This record gives sequence, C-alpha cells and structure tokens, in this order.
Amino acid sequence: MQKNLNQLLFGDKAILVTEKIADHRQSLYPEERALISGVIEKRAHEFSTGRFCARQALLEFGIDNFPVLRGEQREPIWPKNIVGSISHCQDVAGALAARTEDVKSIGIDIENRKQLNPGIARHVCSEKEKDWLLAQDPTQQNLALLFIFSVKEAIFKCVYQANGIQLRFRQCEVIPDMQKELAQVEINLSDMTIQPGELSAHIHVTANHVYSSVIWRYLPAVG
Repeated sequence: MQKNLNQLLFGDKAILVTEKIADHRQSLYPEERALISGVIEKRAHEFSTGRFCARQALLEFGIDNFPVLRGEQREPIWPKNIVGSISHCQDVAGALAARTEDVKSIGIDIENRKQLNPGIARHVCSEKEKDWLLAQDPTQQNLALLFIFSVKEAIFKCVYQANGIQLRFRQCEVIPDMQKELAQVEINLSDMTIQPGELSAHIHVTANHVYSSVIWRYLPAVG
C-alpha cells in the first residue's frame, strides 16, 4: 500500500491507499459481494481491490466493519462524517477518504500512462484547453491531454459527492502546470458558484501512472 502519495497529493487532510489489482473478494462484506454477483473476473478483481483499499483508508480514521456500497450513480457510499473516492486503472486501484470537518468533498482518478487518440480532445477540451495543448511541446502533448482528462474525472467525482451535480467535460476547464503538478480549475455552470481556491487540483506522475486529486476545501470565514 503506497501511502507515501498522501503528502504529495493531500498533505494531512486525507488518506490515500493504493494497491495492485488482485482478487480481494475474500475481504468483501456480504453486501459488497452481492454488488458484483455474476460479473467477469477482471471486474470482480477491480471492485474488490478498490473496496480493500477503502477498508484500509477507513481504518486510519478508526472505522471498521463498514461495507462501502453504491449510490444511484454507482458512487461509493461512505460513513457519516467521511467523504471519499475510489478509482482504478488496468493494474492499480486506490481509495481516498477524509473527514467532512476538514474538507467538503474529494475526488481521485488513476490512469495508466498511455497513448491517447488526439481526437478525444474535441470531446474533452474547451477551446482554451485546446489552445493550451497546442502550445505544449509536441512530445508532451499526449501527457498534457491525459492530465486534463484525469483531473476532470476527479472533478466529476468531487462535485457530484458535494452537491449531486453531474458535470460534463465542457462544463469545467483545467489548465495544468506540468512542472509543479498542479492545475487551475474553473467550473462553467451558472447555478453553481465555486470561489477561487475552493477547488484544489493536484497531479502526480510516475513512470506508469497519473494520479489526479481534487479537494473541495472550506474557505476561511471573512470578517
């Protein structure tokens, strides 16, 4: 379990646990096992590894014997006073948890470093993001597009958990700082106001993976 990513992504505000995809079905609660009845082996391994990570993350907060079930949009349901997120790619799964007293919401996405079809930029990116991509070194444009895609996936989870709004790709803009592994985030939705500094997006890149995290923070009271 790679908890060393905590300081890189979250400081002391959240617990992230990652694990290689494997068969962890023996660790599932009966209610969790029922959610994957009849699925293929690969999906069972992904699900059970994600729930295994969730269990380890919750233990860091002293929470045991809590099945992490699913909501209407297949999102994980966390204990009272806890927010969290689960993600997986081909070979790694991870679960993230934080106390609601520390953050409003949180999201995690894990992607394998891979070659993307450049055409997906038409569906994923705003005009501003496309211009930013074209300004990058050609050798870095694929990784830059993967950054945008991954951070947006984390944003979707974070925002939905906070207020039940399902964002689309064009409703948020992400401009990464590839050197500092940070990203500016803007939500383009008239009925949802997010103040500058509320959403904090971080990216961590390894030889094989991209980890993206988004934290919806409480702003200090004014006055």
